[in-house]
Amino acid sequence: MERRTFLGLAAGAGLSSLLIGCETTESANASVRPGGRLQVGIVGGGMLGASIAMYCARGGAEVTLLEKAAPAAGATSKSLAWINPFHNDKTYMGLRLESIKRWQALDKQLGMNAIWGGHVGFTDKPEDKGRFDIQARELADYGFPTKPLDQAELKHMSPDIDPGKLVEAYYSELGGHLDPVHATNRYLEAAKIAGAKILYPCTVSAIEPGGNLSAGVDIVTSRGRMHFDRLIVVAGVDTPKMLAPLGYKLPLLYKPGALVHSKPMPILTRKVYDGPSPLEWKQAANGSIVGLEASVPPAHVAAHAGILSEPMDFPPGIAELHGNRILSKFAAYMPAVKEAEFNFMTLGFRPFPVDDRPVVGPVPGAPAVSMCVTHSGVTLAPVLGEAIANEVVGGQLEPMLASYRPTRSFQQTQPA
Repeated sequence: MERRTFLGLAAGAGLSSLLIGCETTESANASVRPGGRLQVGIVGGGMLGASIAMYCARGGAEVTLLEKAAPAAGATSKSLAWINPFHNDKTYMGLRLESIKRWQALDKQLGMNAIWGGHVGFTDKPEDKGRFDIQARELADYGFPTKPLDQAELKHMSPDIDPGKLVEAYYSELGGHLDPVHATNRYLEAAKIAGAKILYPCTVSAIEPGGNLSAGVDIVTSRGRMHFDRLIVVAGVDTPKMLAPLGYKLPLLYKPGALVHSKPMPILTRKVYDGPSPLEWKQAANGSIVGLEASVPPAHVAAHAGILSEPMDFPPGIAELHGNRILSKFAAYMPAVKEAEFNFMTLGFRPFPVDDRPVVGPVPGAPAVSMCVTHSGVTLAPVLGEAIANEVVGGQLEPMLASYRPTRSFQQTQPA
């Protein structure tokens, strides 16, 4: 399949006029194959599912995307949405670098409004010393050296940062950040222009694959039964329970994560800050300070029992308490944040394969069903979306996905 470029159809219709809405009449046509085109169903309307839908539709497939709630309503909208190459595995870092290159092209084509300010890592904690070394070395091997910063250089690059007694710091020009909901809708708008149908709310309750590839797959949904030639499951933390009846066990860790959003304030920076572990924050295009203080909630706190057992929203009154506390931690290193007012918090439930690598490809024993699960859906959306479309629609085996197949042996690298 040829890689396709955005055709600029907005000149005639206007992308903004095609914002995806609830469609109620398309499910009846889900088994029709106009012109003999391949019928592809996609389960999951986050950013990754939206990217796959766009590339499959541009590749000539008859695409139907099914989302249980609304586009980007799950982990996507609760993401820091930091597009970055950072990982300790060099091969995986290469995949991320390739995706960043594609992001920069898509940003211009689709109006993603990404902010390409690079990334500053710094710490005043002696125990953090050296935590950037492996990634810096591997980035240099790819031709993207990071720049070590002393106290004066850090202050010159980021005048609003007060790093305390600096232990180490560095800067990488790679990467950026964006509004994940806006970006998901841009993908979906482009998918719809290419002919895709977007159905929501539409819950998938059962997957019934045929005995071979040519038999396709039937699914049971809240809008009735549907048939597709190929089905791609991109359902985040719902993926294991969807695939379990097919005999496939997907090993995911349960990792809820909280993200604070302040009310908009004057623009201070375009960079993402990876501060003293585990603080991470950015300033969104609207001026909101967005970030996190911990990758997962502490397990020993009794109040976290519910969060650690199943997806849920913040209990009443807890969000503002946590949000103001986290903002105060950012303010210790960026004093201007002391003026930031709490707006809201999100509690996301992230799909985290135990070896911290994507899981992509045909489901063992169900050749008409493919899957795509990754913790880094925002960073990897362009490269995985196109690669999966090449395989499912174009019939091309993508060598870049060889290390990430569902048939691999999973070695747990992340703590539970």
